Amino acid sequence: TSIALIRSSGVRHLFRTTVLKPVVSPQDIVAIRDLLGPDAVYKLQRGNLGGKVLDRNILDGPGEYEDAEWESVQKLVA
Repeated sequence: TSIALIRSSGVRHLFRTTVLKPVVSPQDIVAIRDLLGPDAVYKLQRGNLGGKVLDRNILDGPGEYEDAEWESVQKLVA
């Protein structure tokens, strides 16, 4: 897998997921965290719909996480 390739490369790295409500759920984050394993450096990046968006339909959904929700989501990878 690409995860194994990155890990075996010897290059310092971290894994990062950009998170928007309609695209990545808390369950997805837990699944990714579990796939990466306990030794992985895994960070979440808060999605921002203020810029360019390829799929304009995403703007009709729940969008970005509110501050309190984001704190809760961040705890999933802490």
